[in-house]
Parts: sequence; structure tokens; C-alpha cells
Amino acid sequence: MLMFLMFISVLLVLPVAFYFWAVLPEFLTCNENTPSNLEAVDFW
Repeated sequence: MLMFLMFISVLLVLPVAFYFWAVLPEFLTCNENTPSNLEAVDFW
């Protein structure tokens, strides 16, 4: 049962982690209103 819960939690976390890893940096670099990525990270 514990392994099943860990498996479900990993399946739920992986898409979110992939989204933060792949989508957000491209969105921050494509957004020209932010001068630098560091300020964007501070903003978020």
C-alpha cells in the first residue's frame, strides 16, 4: 500500500516538475518585460 501511494505521488509530481523545469524558463526568457531572470525569480 505504501509503495502504491509513493507511485501515485511520483506520477503526480513528475508533470509539475517537468512544467517548472521546461515551460517556466522559456516563458521568462520570452517575456521581454523582465530585464533579467533573477528579477523574474524574485517576482515569482
